[in-house]
Amino acid sequence: MLKSSGSKKGYTTLPGGASDWLASIGDLIPGMMDRAGNLGFGFLPGKRPQPNSQGRTPTTMEWARRLTAEDIAILKGKGEYCEQLPEVDDGFSAADLKDPAKRDAIFMVVQERWKKAMDSHPNGYLVRHVPDEDVQCS
Repeated sequence: MLKSSGSKKGYTTLPGGASDWLASIGDLIPGMMDRAGNLGFGFLPGKRPQPNSQGRTPTTMEWARRLTAEDIAILKGKGEYCEQLPEVDDGFSAADLKDPAKRDAIFMVVQERWKKAMDSHPNGYLVRHVPDEDVQCS
C-alpha cells in the first residue's frame, strides 16, 4: 500500500485526487482483494495483472477517469462505442487524379470535406474496435 507518515490518512500524494480516493476506500481494499482472489486473480507489485483460469484479465486503474453521461450510455447499450470516420475521398479514384482537368477540383472537394470533418470533431473521432465476442449485453 502507498504509505507515508506525513500525508493525509497515511497515503502518499498522488495526482488527480487519487490519494483522497485511496483513503476513502481504504477499509474496502481487503474485501476487494479477497474477491479478486476468489475470482482467480493474483497481484504482484510492479507487474501487469495476468489472466485468470477463464482467460479474463482484471481492469487496472492506470487510465481511470470520471465517467461521463456518454460513457454511461455506452455501458447501458444506448450509446455508440465507435464513430465512423468520414471518407473524404469517397467517389474519387486514382484514375480521376491522373486527369489534370479533374485533379484540382477533386483536391478542393477533398480539402473541404476534411475541413468540415475537423470542424465538427476538433479533438478527433472516437475510433476503437472491440471483437463482438468481448461485448456482452444483458
